[in-house]
Amino acid sequence: MMKELELNPWGNALIQDYNYLFKEFGMQKVSPPLLEKLGEENRLWRRGIIFGHRDFDKFGAAADAGKPTAIMTGIKPSSEFHLGSKMTAEEIIYLQKRFGSKVFYAIADVEAYADNGLSFDSS
Repeated sequence: MMKELELNPWGNALIQDYNYLFKEFGMQKVSPPLLEKLGEENRLWRRGIIFGHRDFDKFGAAADAGKPTAIMTGIKPSSEFHLGSKMTAEEIIYLQKRFGSKVFYAIADVEAYADNGLSFDSS
């Protein structure tokens, strides 16, 4: 019987079975043709830091067909802007430049305060 995996975005759990996560979240591995389409300029894909996606091939097909593309992502800040936040921002800026996509970057700060039990009091 497989031990229940609990993902905690604020923790540091060691992931031992990425195949399980790919199946659980319906992800696909970044393939060599996709890497070729993305180009060598972005180190996050080139170095395998970004190694999975969901339906990014549909985005690429739309861009190849000359259709307008858009990227929607965001962060739920738990404190100061950090490396993980910066990496997400770098990724979407690269896609915006590479494919001419519109970008929407939501910052769910009220949700972050509620989820993390933070006070709105600034004093």
